[in-house]
Amino acid sequence: MTVEVPDVIAQLLPNDPQHRTRVVLEGLVIGAYTRGLVSRGRAGELLGLNYWEAEKFFSERGVSPNYDLKEFRRDVAT
Repeated sequence: MTVEVPDVIAQLLPNDPQHRTRVVLEGLVIGAYTRGLVSRGRAGELLGLNYWEAEKFFSERGVSPNYDLKEFRRDVAT
């Protein structure tokens, strides 16, 4: 897959191709998670992280858990 990005965005990415690919993947996965397209666990899997590594990853980037009142009530009930 090839994705074209504006030069102003491309200049923000690392020069090293492998590091650049990782940064782009992380951004896509964070976006998919925050939009509710993938679970937090699946997001970690896509990044090759175990549970604790994923929690640290999201925490370091200020990504809050997608956990709403409906889910809380369901958890309390079980």
